[in-house]
Amino acid sequence: MRRLHLFEVHDSVFCPEAIRNGLTDFLEISTDVFDSYGVVRTRIVEMLANCGVREVVDLCSGAGGPWVHWLKKGLVTASVTLTDKFPNGRACGCLAANEIPGLVYRNEPVDAAQVPSELTGFRTIFTAFHHFRPERARAIITDAVSKRQPIGIFELTSRCPKAFFCMLLSPLGVWLLTPRMRKIGWSKLILTYLIPLIPICVLIDGITSCLRTYSVEELAAMVRDTTYHWTVGEVKGKGAPITYLVGYPEPYNETIGVEYNSHLPHK
Repeated sequence: MRRLHLFEVHDSVFCPEAIRNGLTDFLEISTDVFDSYGVVRTRIVEMLANCGVREVVDLCSGAGGPWVHWLKKGLVTASVTLTDKFPNGRACGCLAANEIPGLVYRNEPVDAAQVPSELTGFRTIFTAFHHFRPERARAIITDAVSKRQPIGIFELTSRCPKAFFCMLLSPLGVWLLTPRMRKIGWSKLILTYLIPLIPICVLIDGITSCLRTYSVEELAAMVRDTTYHWTVGEVKGKGAPITYLVGYPEPYNETIGVEYNSHLPHK
């Protein structure tokens, strides 16, 4: 199946903040409950050690993604700055109130293709790279390469039948997991249970995300001509496979080029 860059509701500037935050809050809590990215955690820790950095700049963070729970549970030791083009104000407030060691949420919008120079460290993108068309996706990679910053891209979605099946179950996940979210307001309860716009948007955007996700071959083609060491491949997750692209600059590498892996070490 070829990639289709279809419309995602929460990508739009016209999407109500309550719906966008409800969707990103669901992604954050489901990532924690199911430890969706646990299978790549060891690889990330190894990358931080290999690159000699403790700073992480998470792009397109939404409500926080896996970093919130990894740091809170002591699974990773790092200094993490969460960023987003549309910062989740409610998540910012919750994280600030809880004061998770090593974690800050930047309130100012950050363009993943033009990251401010003061934000240095290992860049990560979880379940968001598919939002970008090929030219913008390459610009994100080019920005990291030009500023000599390591980068890791990880996607739970893919263009495979299992991923689509998982998305069909996502509204049930929203209804079950909403009570476990960090912040629950009346608007979220109404838009989840009474007028279920959040579950509907999660379903629509989830299926669209699968159709928009880049394959291993497409990711490899984006970086083939860069002077970085790249590892690209898929690893079996708890649901659908996780697609990943990890790269770092020459001083840290042994060979230059693109390397394909079929799996990553488990923690």
